[in-house]
Amino acid sequence: MSRKANDIRKKFKMKQRRRDETTLNSLAATKMISMLALRNKGFGHSRLKEFSDDFNVILQDVSDRRLDLTDILEVLKDETDLDLDDLW
Repeated sequence: MSRKANDIRKKFKMKQRRRDETTLNSLAATKMISMLALRNKGFGHSRLKEFSDDFNVILQDVSDRRLDLTDILEVLKDETDLDLDDLW
């Protein structure tokens, strides 16, 4: 592999790593904010742990493409009568 191609590959990997770190930081912030809101509503250790575990399972399902955001919005609409406009 040429030096130029190797440099391009390294830059690509560095950018991908930064994107991955940004994504993980965003997800961690979302999870912490959600847990704080639930704690403010009276959730204690056990229910917050259960929420965290469920969050991780759903996140893995999205990552594995077994579930997407449209699916989540449909479930929320069908089962709770909340739609995207209600969430923003």
